[in-house]
Amino acid sequence: RDCLLIQLERMGKHHSLEYRIVDHHLDDLARKRYPQIAKKLSVSPEQITEADEQQVFREIGLAEHLTPQRANGLKSMVGRIKSIANLAAVQS
Repeated sequence: RDCLLIQLERMGKHHSLEYRIVDHHLDDLARKRYPQIAKKLSVSPEQITEADEQQVFREIGLAEHLTPQRANGLKSMVGRIKSIANLAAVQS
């Protein structure tokens, strides 16, 4: 957690949605509580789906620190977050 926060700070993303999720909702993220994260952060599903996670991963060099299995798991989790956010956007 702390390493991710430091990397996001170095990228100038101290006040970003990504920073807020890592700082305050990493446990919810790990437990796949995506709707609760969006509600707690008062963000729309569209804001979640518009995030360019691959760019953030490249900027912080995440691929260099993950095994292929962990990288695939992370990609899968982000994809799931976006699909749930898309469903919420359609239903609202």
